[in-house]
Amino acid sequence: MSPNSRDALLISTGQYDDVRLQALRSPGPDATELASILGDSELCGFTVSTVIDCGKMRVSIEIERFFRDRSRDDMLLLHLSCHGIKDEEGRLFFAVRDTDKDILASTAVSAEFLRDQMDHCRARTIVLFLDCCYSGAFIDGVRGDTDTHVTERFGYRGHKQVHGRAVLTATNRIEYAWEGNHSTSLEPVPSYFTGTIIRGLRTGDADLDKDGLITVDNLYDYIYEELHSIQAKQRPQKSVNTESNVVIARVKKSRYPQINSGSEPVNTYLPDIAPGERLPFYSTDFTYPSGGWAEGAGGSTFTSRCGNFEGNYRLNITGEDHPAYKFARAPLPGHAPSGALISIVSDAWTNSTSGQLGVYCHGSFANSYIFLVCTDGHGVEICREFGPDGERMKPIAGNLLAHGFKKGNSNLLQAACEQTRDRGVYLRLWVNGKLAIETYDHDHPIPDGSAGLIARIKDGGADSRLEAKFENFTVERI
Repeated sequence: MSPNSRDALLISTGQYDDVRLQALRSPGPDATELASILGDSELCGFTVSTVIDCGKMRVSIEIERFFRDRSRDDMLLLHLSCHGIKDEEGRLFFAVRDTDKDILASTAVSAEFLRDQMDHCRARTIVLFLDCCYSGAFIDGVRGDTDTHVTERFGYRGHKQVHGRAVLTATNRIEYAWEGNHSTSLEPVPSYFTGTIIRGLRTGDADLDKDGLITVDNLYDYIYEELHSIQAKQRPQKSVNTESNVVIARVKKSRYPQINSGSEPVNTYLPDIAPGERLPFYSTDFTYPSGGWAEGAGGSTFTSRCGNFEGNYRLNITGEDHPAYKFARAPLPGHAPSGALISIVSDAWTNSTSGQLGVYCHGSFANSYIFLVCTDGHGVEICREFGPDGERMKPIAGNLLAHGFKKGNSNLLQAACEQTRDRGVYLRLWVNGKLAIETYDHDHPIPDGSAGLIARIKDGGADSRLEAKFENFTVERI
């Protein structure tokens, strides 16, 4: 090992030979994305190794090799994502590909083994991320069992506190570690815990004090706040016993896509948006019913509660509507700008688990961009619509969590749609000032068109209802 190195080992197990251990969708994809971020020389600067869906011997060897022959100034980061299992004596084990639940000591990696390797390591800085818990009490989207405080095992050696060690865990008492909704889906989704780590590092949002550094404390506070804001049924835990605050990442000044245009690379620089500091291109407070808004929903009938109503705009839909979404267009003067920031304050009531609301930019049936937030905060997506029929609405980016969303309250949504020099489109959505999702759409120039509001029931029966309320609509040039 080189002196003063920064090394990370990511161990993820989602597939198990023992049929009593439910397959997990998140560990493999999470490890791949986290490895890319930690290995970014400008961001985190770790040398990263991954061990995905391997057996006990391979995992044990990789752990022992990772911690041995280290210098005091090395920084080590271990991320572990898998099932956690407790034996009859309450001892914790980490499940691997060939784990047999009947003989854990022989086929699973024990917590004591991992702690011993950490205890005998010379490195003064060790960071441990644990995204795991016990198996046994499975419900949709959950893996878990009873309770134990993992920091009591990994933050302390007997009654003596271990220095140089930082532990972040997915939950307070790790009976549940959530993977998200719709466990019958075959699509991989990030776990709440690791997914939030990935997002905080990638976007720089975890730099809460805005000093250009993301420390372990910053990261924990960010994870805790984000999971709390969406009312996730888990509480992260932290144990930090280091002489100084450990830096995980340095926030980049700019993280813009590099696009190949022709034979030469072109840097597409897109400045950060300072919401509220630009002159409106169009705005309305919905005070006057004669505002000129046009309503449409592929043939669905609007109720009397839709339209302007006491300083807000309302869209009501039911599961009987086909398609189950409605929109309203803003009468923008002239052509819409090639770079636009749309802001709206929104609120909704629904009895559906798949209710969504949001805005759309450049509302031409040829190519509209639609920004949607789930009404419970458990999802955000950007879609491209090719026509007025909802069946032609194609998602082009999505995240499991709408970061910054406040369930049961009004939320400020801000969607940016910008034409780039190579005929692509850079798309971003903020929720209450926090970047929730961003993506780049190649070779789809922005058409002329309007901006607007949208409410949608993505999947619901005839008894599904959604009432969306929008206030203070603004379109700004960027």
